[in-house]
Amino acid sequence: MNALVELLKDNGAKTIATVYADDLFGLQTYAALEVAVSGSRLSPAEEKSCPAGVKDPGPVLRGIKDKNPDVFVSLSYPPDTILASRQSKEIGFNPKFFYAGVGTAFPLYKQVMGTASDGVGARLERGHAQRGRLQAVQRARARPLQAALRPAPSCARAVR
Repeated sequence: MNALVELLKDNGAKTIATVYADDLFGLQTYAALEVAVSGSRLSPAEEKSCPAGVKDPGPVLRGIKDKNPDVFVSLSYPPDTILASRQSKEIGFNPKFFYAGVGTAFPLYKQVMGTASDGVGARLERGHAQRGRLQAVQRARARPLQAALRPAPSCARAVR
């Protein structure tokens, strides 16, 4: 999460909204994000827990959209990642950075999201690389958004 927060800071993000699964994965990942965000210049716009497998994240997403955060982070499982990405696109929620926990690297995500998945990266675990290499990979995967929403669980997207 430190690499993500550094990437966000390097690209001028100021506010962050986070939704996380209300289970061990979500709570632990959210705790790591909280530590990374504390001491940074990122200001929390919203923090919400949701049960895994939520059927309609629309009300939560609309509430977050109204707060207009620079960053949206969804710490979720693949079905929830896909649902949140799809509904974000439908309601026109297009923050500067859209990062989701798990699922964007799966072929199903590309099949469901089509071209809206362009620029979307995958969540990288600590075991995959040293911290510096992880930062380099995340920066390399961050791409400018185009007019259409291109949701990105587990990887950030920058608008310039």
